[in-house]
Amino acid sequence: MTDKFANYFTLKNLENSFNSKVSKVSSKGIDKKSTENFKSDKANQLEVLERKIKSGTFKFSPYLEILRVKNRESLPRLLSLPTIRDRIILNITKDILHEEFKDSVNRELPNSYIRKIKKFLEKNKKAETIHFLKTDIKKFYDEVDRGILIKKLKKEVTDKSFLNLLKNAIETPTVPSNYKKSDLSKYIVEKGIPQGLSISNILAQIYLKEFDDYFRAELDSDLYLRYVDDIIIFSKSDCTKSLNSIKNKLAEIKLNINEEKTLSGNLEKQIEFLGYSINRDNISVSNKAIESQINKIAAKVTWFKKGISNPKARPGWMWNDEKAFKNAFINEVNAIITGSKSAKKNYGWLFWYIEIDDLSVFYKMDSIIESMFRTLKSFNGKPPKRLKKTVKAYFDIKYNKGGSYIKDYDKINTLSKKKKLLQDVAQVDPNKKYSDTEIFNKYENYRDRNLKNLERDIGYGY
Repeated sequence: MTDKFANYFTLKNLENSFNSKVSKVSSKGIDKKSTENFKSDKANQLEVLERKIKSGTFKFSPYLEILRVKNRESLPRLLSLPTIRDRIILNITKDILHEEFKDSVNRELPNSYIRKIKKFLEKNKKAETIHFLKTDIKKFYDEVDRGILIKKLKKEVTDKSFLNLLKNAIETPTVPSNYKKSDLSKYIVEKGIPQGLSISNILAQIYLKEFDDYFRAELDSDLYLRYVDDIIIFSKSDCTKSLNSIKNKLAEIKLNINEEKTLSGNLEKQIEFLGYSINRDNISVSNKAIESQINKIAAKVTWFKKGISNPKARPGWMWNDEKAFKNAFINEVNAIITGSKSAKKNYGWLFWYIEIDDLSVFYKMDSIIESMFRTLKSFNGKPPKRLKKTVKAYFDIKYNKGGSYIKDYDKINTLSKKKKLLQDVAQVDPNKKYSDTEIFNKYENYRDRNLKNLERDIGYGY
């Protein structure tokens, strides 16, 4: 490996990769080793990694198969879970790819796509008709041609050892937890990018970079957008003619559109994109997205009812403390309603849908949530004053950046504040003494778990 790439994999950088991006990971790969297992022998493990990378003998372990269901209508999505040591290497590899393929890095948040749509509609509000074409790349990650991908990588990367590392990362099979090593060949596939790796998104962007560039130039007066496998075009003229061009350009890189998800027509009718519901005069939230958010709160209500009817279903120290249990329940519901902030990042449903201009959705949701509380005898059939409102959270995010109404973990910056939060959400017994380290670790685990749930709940965390 040339010095340029070898310098990325120094002991110092390997340790930084583990400490900053891997050490808090709770999931285990195929070897069933946790971050705690890795820490117990970290110095030796990192030395072995450095030696193997620089000698070109490093190999990724098989990825662990994780099936994630998005909804009842779709097939489960196959995610690939690497081991702790492999995560360290993959994170550094991602940083290298971001450096080598700067033009392929997509740093746009989904909201920016909706803002572009709003600007296009505003710019062309006097147009007689606005047309749209919406399609989907069929089984995108699974169908990527690896030969074509490697050729694209070779345009910027000439180091053979690093290319071999990339090739190994892409070709490593994904296996179920109970697989037999003698059956490994059954899980080897000839095409596709494993989903769920830290390098998956940048590899997908590199693969479609020339495709995107072509349509942005070709459709200069129209609006062309692609988010992962979703493609949408807006135009003042009939844009169905672009469908054949899309098919032909995808065929050049051995991909196809999903005919069942291809729609076109006049924007007078409502269409969905990234969970938004869009027509010429109104940008709202899809019914499916509203239902998903309401179901999450309904699940918390069910959890609360179970804890009220059976106190032993609560945390042990709350068996005889209904007030504390009610307080924890309200905090959990409020977190779902408003989302949270941490390390200058935003998490949650509202932050995703902040670009809507149909505020009736938020009033409707608040009404539904309040009606749930009216069924709870513990609250005397009415919503408590501490219950937060979706519409108020929206305005606070929109005009105050969530500064006063949204939970900001960065402001919980003292041990006493962290302990208070843990008590409010029923993570610690207020009558028990905890060491500073225990409080710190419990707080970090709670925060990270909740942020992860908020991020996953959106459904577009490709």
